[in-house]
Amino acid sequence: MNDSANVQHRPRVLLLDDEEDLRETVAVILEAEDFDVVVCGTALEALEKLDSGGVDVAVVDLRLPDLDEMTLLERLSDFSDVIPLIIHTGYSSYESAKEAINWGAFAYVEKAGDPEELVRHVRRAIHRHLVQRAHDLEEAVAQRTQELKTSNDSLRRIQADLARAQHIAKLGSFSWEVSSGVVTWSDETYRIFGVDPDETVPSFEVAKSLIYPEDFELWSNALSQAVESGDWFDCEHRALRPDGVVVWIRNEAEIFRDENGNAVGLFGTAQDITERKVAEEKLQSSAKRFRALFEQAGDYCMILDPNTEDGIPIIIDASQSAYTMHGYTREEFVGRPVADIDDAEGRSLVKQRTRQIMTGKPFYIENTHVRKDGSVFPVGVHANRIDVEGEPPLIFTTEYDMSERKVLEQKLRHTQKMEAIGQLAAGVAHEFNNLLCGILCNVDVLLNEKPGTLPPEIQLALEDVRSCGRRGANLTKQLLAFSRQKAPDVSPLDINTVIRGLDRIIQQMVTDRITLDFQLDPELPPGKADRGKVEQAIINLARNAGDAMPDGGTLSVHTSCEHLDESRVSSFEQANSGRFVKMSIADTGNGMTSEIQKRIFEPFFTTKPIGQGTGLGLSTVFADVTHMGGGVEVESNVNEGTVFHIYLPTARSASNDSRRPSERVDHPMTLISDDD
Repeated sequence: MNDSANVQHRPRVLLLDDEEDLRETVAVILEAEDFDVVVCGTALEALEKLDSGGVDVAVVDLRLPDLDEMTLLERLSDFSDVIPLIIHTGYSSYESAKEAINWGAFAYVEKAGDPEELVRHVRRAIHRHLVQRAHDLEEAVAQRTQELKTSNDSLRRIQADLARAQHIAKLGSFSWEVSSGVVTWSDETYRIFGVDPDETVPSFEVAKSLIYPEDFELWSNALSQAVESGDWFDCEHRALRPDGVVVWIRNEAEIFRDENGNAVGLFGTAQDITERKVAEEKLQSSAKRFRALFEQAGDYCMILDPNTEDGIPIIIDASQSAYTMHGYTREEFVGRPVADIDDAEGRSLVKQRTRQIMTGKPFYIENTHVRKDGSVFPVGVHANRIDVEGEPPLIFTTEYDMSERKVLEQKLRHTQKMEAIGQLAAGVAHEFNNLLCGILCNVDVLLNEKPGTLPPEIQLALEDVRSCGRRGANLTKQLLAFSRQKAPDVSPLDINTVIRGLDRIIQQMVTDRITLDFQLDPELPPGKADRGKVEQAIINLARNAGDAMPDGGTLSVHTSCEHLDESRVSSFEQANSGRFVKMSIADTGNGMTSEIQKRIFEPFFTTKPIGQGTGLGLSTVFADVTHMGGGVEVESNVNEGTVFHIYLPTARSASNDSRRPSERVDHPMTLISDDD
């Protein structure tokens, strides 16, 4: 056993020589001197042994078949600082010896020399190697000793700084070893809980006794959950100190577990957060009051920060209705430039308006805002500069959605316009009708009293006068019909029956190149409508559809039932939400541009050539359907055709007349009245 130990501590010599006999002889000599010899026949093998370590001295021949002398010396120089190199060669020269020494060789020995010389150099090299190793070890020990001293000094300073930091931050530390039950507290932890470290030994039971009774369950549950399944304990609770003072504590601790996952201890902190809690309660109370006012002022409110590099204010707060009305979440809305919710005109003026607001004068503007989906809505904006001491000025806005107001204003303007046009049309038509009556009566007298006696040219001229007069009379009838504000005679009406009754008339109105397509819902409920006005609306729309398809096409009439909610009927002037009979009249004609669609229901507006249209047909349809509690919608694209949708409310209750609308008998009545 001792022999084995001696072998392990024998100096190890690496012997490199390509001559096997010489290599073996030298190895025997060195082993006889109690060296452990590692023999190598090639340079690459020797370099690999050196690289793997454990060699104390290397005896090397430079003339080898696998590496030239200079390359080998260069490679060996990488090891010369840690392993003495002895050059053992049979081709010695002054130059080669000098070159070897320059590359870091310890000695240069000729093969033909005395073997004892090689042994002496090996012993010297090993001695120097051991001395150098001992010196390096002493230096390492001295350096480590100094490092430990420095570390101890630093540790003492850190501990002192930590104690001061804990006192300043009111943050104590503690530890708990589950198996032994040993608990340790820092000095600041004693101070926070108001106990004397000389009189109290910290323990889990002491900690439990200091928890405020009403918060004990909260603290206990949080700790149990952390110990059982978590890695972190975090709890804010109150503590009742021995002097009766209640303090707020923030406990945080990390749970340590063994290899089986069992909790073996924890280390954590206890921070006195009483001042923070008192401030938070005051702040929360103030914030609740402010938020209540903020959420209830106007339709919505915003706070803007105008102190930006580009001069465009940033939204830093907003009421819930503000961001929901614009289609954003709070996270998406707050932090955006206010210009993001303005239309193009508003964006171009935002800097100018900001400067006006920052003067401190009252500011109001009507603007257009853009939602996230690109839709727009009008708003009225009241803005004021707000100054907070010690902080940059901000902007507070109270804003109102003016969509409903704008719709009502538009409806009012339209109603007033229609009333004015109606009054004008009634007056003009009445006077014009009187004139036409005189003209036609006299023409009829001339044509009927002396038949055949008038010259042909006079006869033709009078007939032209009568034809033009009758067209004028028809125009005055349309004007008078448009101007009358008589309430429609609504009753339950089978719309499908009305459409079938007009089939023949519509066929006669359109050319043979137009195909009729009737798709009528067999389950269609009765509508609440005036039969005569419905018939007139169908005929007017069918005539327009036929005019839009001079080269032929398809005229479709479809019926269905549809439920419209408040948002859908908001554009109808006199309609309420509910079930509606829907009648769609479509053509495959020329279609209309969006500009024309905006004006098609205006009285006297027409796109037809002079003499072919009065511009009263669609305005009459719109007025009649509106007065019956319904609405009209239009869809059209250029060269793709047009669809008019007429919505009429369904009959809510059965008519007193037990017969279906199609079975009732209409009794004609004639009334003649004239003031001339």
